[in-house]
Amino acid sequence: MAKRFIDSLKAFYFGRGGALGAILGSLVSEGIAELLDKQGAARFLNTPLNAALYFGTIGAFIALAILVTQSSYFKHGFRNWKALVESVGLGFVAGAAMGLIYSGLKHIDAMPVFISLAIAGGLLGLVLSPRIPNLGSWHGLLGGILAGIMLGGVALVSLDTVEKILNNLAGRLISLAIVGFSAGSTLIFSENTFRKAWLEVRYGTHEIRTVSLGPQSIRLGSDARKCTIYVPNTAPEICRYKLENGQILCKEKATGLVTRLHPGDERKFGNLTITVRAVKTSAERFSLQVGGRNLTLKNDTALTAQVLPGLPTTSPDGVVAEVSRYPKNFRVLGLMNLSSRSWQVTLPNGSQKVIDTGRSVKLADGLKINFGSVQGEVRLEGD
Repeated sequence: MAKRFIDSLKAFYFGRGGALGAILGSLVSEGIAELLDKQGAARFLNTPLNAALYFGTIGAFIALAILVTQSSYFKHGFRNWKALVESVGLGFVAGAAMGLIYSGLKHIDAMPVFISLAIAGGLLGLVLSPRIPNLGSWHGLLGGILAGIMLGGVALVSLDTVEKILNNLAGRLISLAIVGFSAGSTLIFSENTFRKAWLEVRYGTHEIRTVSLGPQSIRLGSDARKCTIYVPNTAPEICRYKLENGQILCKEKATGLVTRLHPGDERKFGNLTITVRAVKTSAERFSLQVGGRNLTLKNDTALTAQVLPGLPTTSPDGVVAEVSRYPKNFRVLGLMNLSSRSWQVTLPNGSQKVIDTGRSVKLADGLKINFGSVQGEVRLEGD
């Protein structure tokens, strides 16, 4: 429940930023329209190039607003001017494309308008996706298309009403604010849907921020130009968090030390508390039946030579096997061979394979493992 509430707050936060950007962009566009056409924006939008200018300006302001929102979300001032120029420019291009689509299809029946809104939303999501760490272009595109489909659904209900709304200033401001809100909030919805792991950043007691983990490093420090998470009164860069091959890693800038972290790991940096979070896996319900014992297999469960006698180990702590997230699929758990002897396994479908040292076998109900002196069978536990 708390996670859903935090995610909803983030979606609202970015949606509000997008809406404010759209309103500011609309007011600027209205001013441009008044300067170029004394009869007002409704007439101004009848020309394709004018519509491209009108919506391009709005797209630029929405992109700028999302960028500023991302900076304020983590409580640091905006200083990356290169990103600003790129975002505003690409936002203008996406908005201009939306204007051309609107101009070309606004007098046609419902379905082309529905499609045009989905395409325009996808373009805007694609442009804004680099501003959300580890969102990914495809996920940004999907989120934008979703926003367009939502707006397209409204258009399908009553095109006549939409047309009337767009022909007056108040209606245009409200409609475009909805566009901006949808653009910002659906990007976060897409981020939350596809993420595998994330950081929970706690400021004080009640204020919490989240940022997704992935191939893009999340930097912590006082350099607002380079660090996603701003930590005042510290080194320019303290460390970097990253999700790589199913493992959550933290690399310290000063020493270069890389530490493997697990969900629930908590660290303090200045006045911030950083907690590692990850999606739950169905594999947490597996158990291993071996030597008359029933061992629950969860992520990071370590099995020693005492549990699996006869397996030679080179580790000082005697660990010969460990449960970890499967590198090819973060939602799946595997059992890694940390002993110096290969295992013979029989898969649920009856096929057999050898698991050499350093390799993992995917956990599945009915999986049989011959460890050498003992044999085990993996079972799926009930809910």
